[in-house]
Amino acid sequence: MIKDEFFTFPATSPEKVEEIRSKIGDFISGSRLEHTFSVEKEALNIAKYVFPVCGTDNSHFYDVSASALLHDITKGLSLAEQLELCEKYGIEKGEFPSCALLHSKTAAYLSRELFGVNDAVFSAILCHTTGKENMSVLDKIIFVSDYIEPNREYEECKKAREYFYEIVSNSPESILTALDGTILLSLDGTIRSLLRKNQPIDVQTIITRNHFFKPN
Repeated sequence: MIKDEFFTFPATSPEKVEEIRSKIGDFISGSRLEHTFSVEKEALNIAKYVFPVCGTDNSHFYDVSASALLHDITKGLSLAEQLELCEKYGIEKGEFPSCALLHSKTAAYLSRELFGVNDAVFSAILCHTTGKENMSVLDKIIFVSDYIEPNREYEECKKAREYFYEIVSNSPESILTALDGTILLSLDGTIRSLLRKNQPIDVQTIITRNHFFKPN
């Protein structure tokens, strides 16, 4: 078990990742599967910058892969199916239940049931849509990777990607600052998009954003 500031749990095994990789196509396909593999590639690339700064053991790259591969495992389900899983797992549906908001929660619980993911992977999957207070480094890696992976064509995603890699290319040691800044950009982009569409904003998105402004 690695014990440092960011990783205090037994790492996912390479065999578990290969099991997940061999079965993920049973749950998602097409562009969603392409997105999933792109998120994994992006997340592993970010982790290559993060792990040396944090002094993290490379065995935890498998936690990165597991989280990325499973983050959208329930994204293709209907709202009715999402709600069934919420009932099964005792998940709080929230004030404005939707597939966009529920899939991260149902994906985390289904991943734990099917693949026995550790708590860190569970958390990274659970909060990859809205974030949460006190996000772990793994939470942040998956959140950012999901938003800036190259297949994302939205202008807000492109700007966030450019922002992130401009900081990292000029100052690799500032990777943790880059992660936080990119999360804020993504949250702001999400909020602006929802406002333009006159859609409700999930309260957790606001809570996450405000948390980054709290004094240490």
